[in-house]
Amino acid sequence: MAPGLRLAWLSGPSQLIERTTRHLELTTQAPSGLSQSVAYDLLARHWTHDGFLGWLGYIRREYTRRRDVAARAMEMYLPSDVASWTVPAAGMFFWVKITAPSGYEGKHEVERNLFERCLKEKVLIIPGGYFMAEGDPEGDGIGDDSGVCYFRGTFAAVEENQVVEGIQRFGRSIRAEFNLPA
Repeated sequence: MAPGLRLAWLSGPSQLIERTTRHLELTTQAPSGLSQSVAYDLLARHWTHDGFLGWLGYIRREYTRRRDVAARAMEMYLPSDVASWTVPAAGMFFWVKITAPSGYEGKHEVERNLFERCLKEKVLIIPGGYFMAEGDPEGDGIGDDSGVCYFRGTFAAVEENQVVEGIQRFGRSIRAEFNLPA
């Protein structure tokens, strides 16, 4: 419905629902009362069922358009010899896989150096390592010495021209980090 509202629904096998309910009882305990009140008022008094479906349709079209802008920018500005990605089918995030040329000690070095370069370029793209669970012995299945890391970005949080500019700066950062031609 809206970023930050933190309301959702879940459907699935009864065992999954039961386990999820137990987990929520121990963690968040319940959705925010304020969020529930806002959602109820919006759905029951203003939008109704048709209005909500219309909103979902609008959001889908908007995210699809923004995703396509981001995909074209990645195609144009990211060096395909070290960067790869899959255009997302849904959601508001894209993931970029970076495979460093030989000579880099490991993914943590590549991730840290590239992240710092991006900050100097005034672009915020989040290192994939930030999303790993602490103490995960398996990690992502890629050894630390591989030179492969991931970055996550969004196309939903800013205007289209800023997404394009951010991806262009990210590409510049990658090229500078690996001494690739512009």
